[in-house]
Amino acid sequence: MARILQRSLTTAILSLSLVMTLCPGSAAEASTGRAASSTQVNSATMAGGTTASSSPAADDDFTPRTVEPRYDSVPGEISAPEDEIAPPIVGSKPEQESPDSSESPTATATPVYQCDNYGQLPRYNSVATNAADYYNWNIFPNTKVGDGRGNINWKLDPYADLGWTLWFSSLRWIGPSIEAARKGDGTAFIKAETIIKDWIRDHPVSWLSDLDDIEANTHRLNVLICFREVVMLRNGGIFPSSYQWLLDSLNLHAKHNIARWSGAHNHGTSENKALLGLGCLINRKDYQEIAVSRVEEAYPYQVDSQGLSNEASPMYADFNYRLFRQVRDLMTRCGWTSTLVNSRLGLMGDAIGHMVNGTGKFFQYGDTEVSKPLSPGTPGMLWAATNGLHGSHSTPRIRIFKAGPVFGRSSWGTRETGFANEVAWMLRGGTGKEKKAHRGDLLQLLFTARGRDIVIDAGHPGIVGAPWEPWGRGTLAHNTINIPTLDMTIGGTASVTRYSFPTNGKGDYLEMTQSFGAKGNRTRGILMMKGPDAAVVLDRTVIVDSTKRHTIQTQWAVPADQTTTVPGRSVARSAAPSNTLTTFVHIPFWGVQEVQRGETQLYRGVVGTTPRGHWYPLQQQRQPTDQLVFSRFGNRVGTISVIVPARKTAGVGVTRSKYPDGATKLVIRIGTDVIEVRITAGGYMSQVR
Repeated sequence: MARILQRSLTTAILSLSLVMTLCPGSAAEASTGRAASSTQVNSATMAGGTTASSSPAADDDFTPRTVEPRYDSVPGEISAPEDEIAPPIVGSKPEQESPDSSESPTATATPVYQCDNYGQLPRYNSVATNAADYYNWNIFPNTKVGDGRGNINWKLDPYADLGWTLWFSSLRWIGPSIEAARKGDGTAFIKAETIIKDWIRDHPVSWLSDLDDIEANTHRLNVLICFREVVMLRNGGIFPSSYQWLLDSLNLHAKHNIARWSGAHNHGTSENKALLGLGCLINRKDYQEIAVSRVEEAYPYQVDSQGLSNEASPMYADFNYRLFRQVRDLMTRCGWTSTLVNSRLGLMGDAIGHMVNGTGKFFQYGDTEVSKPLSPGTPGMLWAATNGLHGSHSTPRIRIFKAGPVFGRSSWGTRETGFANEVAWMLRGGTGKEKKAHRGDLLQLLFTARGRDIVIDAGHPGIVGAPWEPWGRGTLAHNTINIPTLDMTIGGTASVTRYSFPTNGKGDYLEMTQSFGAKGNRTRGILMMKGPDAAVVLDRTVIVDSTKRHTIQTQWAVPADQTTTVPGRSVARSAAPSNTLTTFVHIPFWGVQEVQRGETQLYRGVVGTTPRGHWYPLQQQRQPTDQLVFSRFGNRVGTISVIVPARKTAGVGVTRSKYPDGATKLVIRIGTDVIEVRITAGGYMSQVR
């Protein structure tokens, strides 16, 4: 019954999600998931469904042995699935399926490119606030920006906030008046026209020198297109010659679009879409050709052959996916086709499905708010978005992407069970220099179990200013290995060195290493276990520097609704409002085998020069949360973290001993269940029982 009720709620949420839009500036039949075998195997199903061998489960010295995973190896492009099942993003009116055949801007036919809506700005603004020359965005108060007669001070920046000025300059905030005018409100029409004319009057020739206006230019161009629609609606489908000023401004915006294209990321894609749409509307073939050529130029860099976005943020990957679907459909209606765009959209959708954790939301890394897939367009995305109610899951439960991140789960679940109670995890590899990335989150582990987050990222610090943006992009905000005594920006790519995944999802082992060149390296190995749920994380760091004794820290942040205590030097417990208690155990791997006083620390909401213990559920909303820090000192440090999410009534205990060959033996007791883990001297981990 609980599953049926949950599915009813999931259906309602899905129905709602399919009629919502997200602006990041402002988301085959199932297998049973019950494999009979629980033995360790030396192979793993890799991205794309191919089979790859793991590195040998053998001992070795500390220097990681690099293993090149076998990734997708398919010549040419892989065709996108034919069964994209979700409709185009809802929010603008349906667009006609054939190009506008008009020869001039006086067309009477329904345009092929219609109003692109106003993002989230109508949430904060209304016809009444527009009429009084008030503007509002996000957490900021209503602000008087004009004299009440549409004479606006476009230089205002009262909160020194880039987001506030971006959406102010974009004109999206007058969307309520434009849409009221569409319904016949003449007063609202005059107000919208007055504000638009005021902006044009105050920017008569060029604003190319205003670098902050690059993004606003595209959004403003779309607002002008929305207003153009209303002008034609009020004039029987004819574009009056008296509105030549509007056409001139549209062309000037196109000129700026061409001169300052943002390149291969979502801003550039939005610019391509706007320029192509305008070119189709007013029959400017040159605009169309430029936009299409830019799409073709940028797309291979924006979406790789595995479908991974070049923006290291699941929320932005999802946004880009929807943008590309819109661009593809617009190209078709304008008479253009792109084999390249079509070929990778299905791959992109499947990749995004893997970025969803057990709560149905995206793993929150990079510039990502708490969000979930919107308008899921492939069977795999839909399965992930609906907890297995619709669609079909991807064949591999673990995906290793060449660009860095690895996503895994104990099972995709079934239609009857869903996957909320499975263990889902991600380990962050890559360069840290990707767009929308946080440089400091390399080697970060995130995971969910028991239907909730267990350890979390600090979240989205985009466009928030100092000190929070640099903090949020640095190592202090992430579940990684922090070395405050070393310049960590010298680090290279964090790459997979070895892995081993059993067929039943128990004891999934993965290891990544990042080199600091001549300065040393840091390595993280994870062993993710299901039934009972637990994670063992082994961090090993070697710094080649005889001039100082380094501080090396393993950091863990828990959800903001939890309360954490540290009852002993090596143990911390974090209680959720639900029936989950997560136990953290700090165990030295190298050196002194006992945790010393002060080596396990707890922070919450610390500000100042070294902020700790904060979380951004949304871009402009910060909350305090608990962060545990396991500190060790020296130039060769090994730290084991045992993380056990269990029922509050289940006692948790960990004992450490040695096998006859010298390997470390961990026995983890969770209620009446027992897990045994073996860790070799070289750091390889496996679940014995």
